[in-house]
Amino acid sequence: RRIALDRRNPHKNNVGWREYDLVWSMIVSASYIHVLQEAEKARKEAEKRLEQDRRKADKEASKNKNKQQALEEVTILMDSRILTVPGSDMLTPLRVANCRVEPADNPVPFSVLWLRVSTSYIFAPTDEDDQDYSTGKRKRPSTSSSSSSSSSSSSSSSSSSSSSSSSSSTSTTPSSQSHVPTTVEVDPRTNISKYTRVEPFILLILSPTKVCELICAGPNSLVDHIGDIAKDNPGRRVIILIEGLEAYIKKAKAENDKLYRKSVETFLPGQGSRPATGRGKAATAPIPVPSTDDVDTAFIGLQLGMRCQIHQTSNRAQTTDYLVRLTTAIAHAPHKDVTSNFEFCAEAMRKKASTSMQDVWANQLQQINGVSFNKAISIVRVYPTLFSLVRQYRLPHLTTSQKELLLQDIQVSDSQRLGPALSSKIYRIFTETD
Repeated sequence: RRIALDRRNPHKNNVGWREYDLVWSMIVSASYIHVLQEAEKARKEAEKRLEQDRRKADKEASKNKNKQQALEEVTILMDSRILTVPGSDMLTPLRVANCRVEPADNPVPFSVLWLRVSTSYIFAPTDEDDQDYSTGKRKRPSTSSSSSSSSSSSSSSSSSSSSSSSSSSTSTTPSSQSHVPTTVEVDPRTNISKYTRVEPFILLILSPTKVCELICAGPNSLVDHIGDIAKDNPGRRVIILIEGLEAYIKKAKAENDKLYRKSVETFLPGQGSRPATGRGKAATAPIPVPSTDDVDTAFIGLQLGMRCQIHQTSNRAQTTDYLVRLTTAIAHAPHKDVTSNFEFCAEAMRKKASTSMQDVWANQLQQINGVSFNKAISIVRVYPTLFSLVRQYRLPHLTTSQKELLLQDIQVSDSQRLGPALSSKIYRIFTETD
């Protein structure tokens, strides 16, 4: 406004018309340039947001499509000896859940393997031979010289051309060699790569009878048995599935009590000195039943010493459901951006709205086998922090038995207490030095 008023009076302050016009044109030009710059900046930001949204949508669509196709690429190789076990059919529920399953003669009895057969839309080699076939992602650029990279690319192209002559004639069979068997075939007509691999996992379905016999045979018998299988299958993650262990132990204890009562009744007054067994009829031997502490010790040794994953089911329906979920997880593994080795605490690792100290302490308690969410919350109400519980365990006037039973009277519900067994287990976990 000041410049406009001064322009009406060109003789004020001895400033001429040209100077006013120059100043006026500079201000208008600067304002116009600023407006253009702001408009260009807003346009670029809008285009950037649209491009990000488009890429995100394409990525989600591709990921969902790949996950659907990934389940079709994986075939369950179930040992034929599993199908001979009495019980309900396992093949039908797996096939109903869109899982491909085939009976096979696996090297390890009562084992399950997974075979993946995919094409180039997941695992496709490039001319530079910089594709990582294990994850389907491109490798980082190597630091080698250009001559070595050119020679490697020429050698890879020559090998691919030699393999293309017998593109679809080769096949891959599962084996337990030092490395996971892997083959890559290239069709010369369509230039599509076919990738075949046995996944680095092996599932062992152990019967409760076998588990109890191994645990009762010695403190390290089960660990040594699984260790021998792991040595014969290097590079594979061992997963152990046990069906009906708790019911079997409960039934075996009842049978042993029944045999004990019968043996005692035969020596009571008026019952005779010895039972008449008859010719060729021997007395029934008790069923080997390990204690709860022995079972926990053996399982902890497998989990910590050999990084085995142990899963227990109650019936055949839960077993087949676990196989479906495990197959789905293995099939989708190459398409996940972030993976975790802590499968045993997946529930506690989920994101929650609250992250207070009591929530963290409750999550820590849930990692103990047998501590549910309600039991953890009940402990947190009495001992709100880990330090408060450990401080009670360190009191000098309490005996070891009193410390083991410190948590047994904590009320979980109106009709349930924490119990002495779980209280003793929690005490050992937080006080053991081995």
